[in-house]
Amino acid sequence: MNEEMNSLHVNNTWILVPKPANCSVVDCKWLFKVKNECESVRFKARLVAKGFTQKEGIDYTEIFAPVVKFTTVRIMLALCAQFNWELKQMDVKTAFLHGDLDEKDAKTPVFLLIYVDDMLLISPCVKTVEHVKNCLSAKFDMKYLGDAKRILGMNIFRDRKNSVIFLNQISYVEKILSKFSMLDSKPVNVPLAGHFLLSKEQCPKTDHDVNSMKNVPYSNAIGSVMYLMVSTRPDIAYSVSCLSRYMSNPGIIHWNAVKWLLRYLKHSLNYSLKFAKCKDGVKLKGYVDSNYANDRDNRKSTTSYVFTLCGSCVSWKSQLQHVVALSTTESEYIVVTEAFKEAIWLKGLISELGFLDGSVVVFSDSQSGIQLCKNPVFHDRTKHIDVRFHYIRDIVAKGLVNLEKIPSEFNPADMGTKCLPVSKFLTCLKILNFDTGD
Repeated sequence: MNEEMNSLHVNNTWILVPKPANCSVVDCKWLFKVKNECESVRFKARLVAKGFTQKEGIDYTEIFAPVVKFTTVRIMLALCAQFNWELKQMDVKTAFLHGDLDEKDAKTPVFLLIYVDDMLLISPCVKTVEHVKNCLSAKFDMKYLGDAKRILGMNIFRDRKNSVIFLNQISYVEKILSKFSMLDSKPVNVPLAGHFLLSKEQCPKTDHDVNSMKNVPYSNAIGSVMYLMVSTRPDIAYSVSCLSRYMSNPGIIHWNAVKWLLRYLKHSLNYSLKFAKCKDGVKLKGYVDSNYANDRDNRKSTTSYVFTLCGSCVSWKSQLQHVVALSTTESEYIVVTEAFKEAIWLKGLISELGFLDGSVVVFSDSQSGIQLCKNPVFHDRTKHIDVRFHYIRDIVAKGLVNLEKIPSEFNPADMGTKCLPVSKFLTCLKILNFDTGD
């Protein structure tokens, strides 16, 4: 606490002023945390503002903190494994600080991935990393942690000899299982079984049923596994998407499905994203799929896509489509639209980093959807489709993204649209270079 207060005073974090009229005061509170850093323990104290007491548009208009997207982290780890770059880590002791650095004398590139006070340094050159480390340390109060081992609850394990990087959340999964008393549960080998035909009809309808579910930590469980899914686990994207639809009024069947997912997490405790050197070089590939009208409540279809870079999974999504598709062709057309938007963003980022010349290839198992994307003629059966979905025809015409056919059995996006048999589910993971510990 003394270190925190000293840091606040030394850096002139605030000045005392008279309270402005008609303004509310934001209180503060202490937060304490025991942080594990590279096999050492550090006690941290933070004096923070109670921002949750503010109302948007009244007490503030915008907020900002430097946070890197998880997708960007995974992209950089894929490139790091591909080119055997240096991967180091630093911790900013005073996260509220900001400043301008004007260092232009470094001869090789360096990438800084910043999430508030956690930082990854990636560069082809050891001397460049050392130079940047010294510049940052001279400007800010920072701690150098050496080889990156853990960031944002994700464990980083590197086998540099074999050009492989593993990213997992084993300790986080164990924490989840312990929190919801599932450490001793019986493991299952798929995230969601086919007999869970979930719908709103299974939500509580009487006061007695509602009260019986009040003490069930459904929302907490969904929030916990959602962070896991966003970070390192595309294999649970479909199940989390399904289960999150009932957070406002879950029933006992929905809770049983959550416990099934937790049992799967116990089975898949050691699963990891694997980034390895790819003989094909820096290639960005996408896979798309949809499940037509599979939602039992509103008959909306499910969108699923995954993208790989250098053969490793870097981006994924599974969610209900925002509109009701009137045919399988239309639902496939919509998912391609969503995937193309992600492909353009990924292509822009990777190209800006100095890689990925040429177009991106996206694979679909729907021949009719592919033809609709490439055909500029409106047919009677498709003229009702919202105009915003037709922009993908321009993307295809310009050659920015190519849409190609792939057999259904080789489409890993399939696991984001439905419950799959174990063999097909494991095949999807294998295509994505997902490490299951086998």
